Amino acid sequence: MITRLLAVLPPQHRRDLRRVITGFAVAAFAQGLAALALLPLLQALVEGDTGAAWWWLAALLLASAVFAAVRARTQAAAFSVGARLSAGVHHELADALLRLPLAFFTPARTGALSQVAGRNVPALMSVPAHLVRPLVDAVVVPATVVLGLLVVQWRLGLVALACGLLVVPVLRWSTRAVERFDAARDGARAEASSRVLEFARLQPVLRSTGRDAHGLGQLDAALVAEHDADRRLLLRGTPALLATAAAVRTALLVLLAVVVLLATGEVVDAVLVPGLLVLVVRALEPLGTVGETGASLRLASNALAGVEEVLAEPALPAPTAPARPSGHRIAFRDVSVQVAGNTVLHEVSATLPHPGLTAVVGPSGAGKSTLVGLVQRALDVTAGGVSIGDVDVRQIPDEDLVDLVSYASQDVHLFAGTLADNVRVGAPDAGTADLDRAAELTGLTELVAGLPQGWDSPVGPGGAQLSGGQRQRVALARTVLKPAPVVVLDEPTSALDGISAAVVRATARELARERSVLLVTHRVGQVAEADHVLVLDGGRLAAAGAPGELAGVPGPYRRLLDADRRSGGWRLGTRTRSAAP
Repeated sequence: MITRLLAVLPPQHRRDLRRVITGFAVAAFAQGLAALALLPLLQALVEGDTGAAWWWLAALLLASAVFAAVRARTQAAAFSVGARLSAGVHHELADALLRLPLAFFTPARTGALSQVAGRNVPALMSVPAHLVRPLVDAVVVPATVVLGLLVVQWRLGLVALACGLLVVPVLRWSTRAVERFDAARDGARAEASSRVLEFARLQPVLRSTGRDAHGLGQLDAALVAEHDADRRLLLRGTPALLATAAAVRTALLVLLAVVVLLATGEVVDAVLVPGLLVLVVRALEPLGTVGETGASLRLASNALAGVEEVLAEPALPAPTAPARPSGHRIAFRDVSVQVAGNTVLHEVSATLPHPGLTAVVGPSGAGKSTLVGLVQRALDVTAGGVSIGDVDVRQIPDEDLVDLVSYASQDVHLFAGTLADNVRVGAPDAGTADLDRAAELTGLTELVAGLPQGWDSPVGPGGAQLSGGQRQRVALARTVLKPAPVVVLDEPTSALDGISAAVVRATARELARERSVLLVTHRVGQVAEADHVLVLDGGRLAAAGAPGELAGVPGPYRRLLDADRRSGGWRLGTRTRSAAP
């Protein structure tokens, strides 16, 4: 596990952890030497060699002092290294996440990332302070004692070596067996937790339909699976733990018996028996300690596995010929995209006006969000290419692409802070006049005026103090404020009333005077004043052109428009409500 942890750490923190390991190894070696010095000290005392006894006593005290000093210093440093290790792993995760495509961040994965950052990484902090020492002791102390015994009493040394070679495989088998069942239990617990949270979130729906927890098959199954996993761990994991304890105690009995046999056979002096017994116990004690800390080791190992899984996610390829585009016209060239083996876009080709407003319409699941996501490189095409200006987005450096594209989606997230802080995310240096202009364009003026502290009013964690429509307008204002030549609005009116949705469409029209604006919607009646319309159906480009032209001829756009009018949809024009035919 230590090797795996070193692999995910940045170089500086890797060196810190190695120093901690080295310090504990030196302390463990000194501890073994102190125990070994006991034998010649006893021998010198029996033989009446006072001079030699003083020398060996001095060696024992020196080794003990080195052990105490190095152990204390290293243990103190280990706590500090644990804190720095947490920061280092968090930075590694942040760097890895910045290299991942935006399409990676689904709600399920976002929840998993929250657990990795909030629970797994803190669990790794205990490794330097609490787990490295017993692991190092379990290797260095027995090895030092066994090597010393091979020199001073080779028969007992050989038996001790044989016992160690037998105990270690049992210890490894036990740890792996329990870890396997423990991992299965963790998976079952995670699934059960997700289902319980889902059950809590669905309370309004469940109560309105008269359902209770026992009526949810997935929740019931998850809870049963968790119970079964706990039971398997108890029934199958306990024998594995007992096997380790039995192996260590058996080895101890064997070594004690050998010491007694050597003493009765006058191979060693009886006076040395206490010293040999101390060495035997000292050699096996760390192995038993490792067995006792197995739960912590498994917890840290599972936590590390979660971090490794995130770091192993394939990142977007870096540009092979980095370039910054000289223009901002967007073009799709025979674009095809596959997600999880399914083709979601089929050979889509289109060139969008700049400046201008392009509406991307179609039924749910047509591939609209996937298409516009390619512009900001939320994922890469499987075939074809997407360009801004004269440069493929795959060749635009990330920092340049971030400056070029401003994006607002139907999934809104606000940070805990003030209203101004959230709008300024896209333009940190924006002044109050800029904020007021963005508010005017996005219908936020009345909200700002009605808040007790205006722009300085807190919005709460995740914008909890605002309604869904207000949060969406804040996100839109953030997008408007960012001085990007390309603006992508992915279903920006999903949580807005009809009047507010009309304001958003007017904002898109205003932005399109100077920028390339892509407006994604499944409501065709909302795009009457777009410069260009792309109609997607089943991942294919079914039609393209000006909305007036498309509405005048039979086809997919006309069918969508008729369906939208029948549903009483809102549209941007002289009237805010279209009459049903």
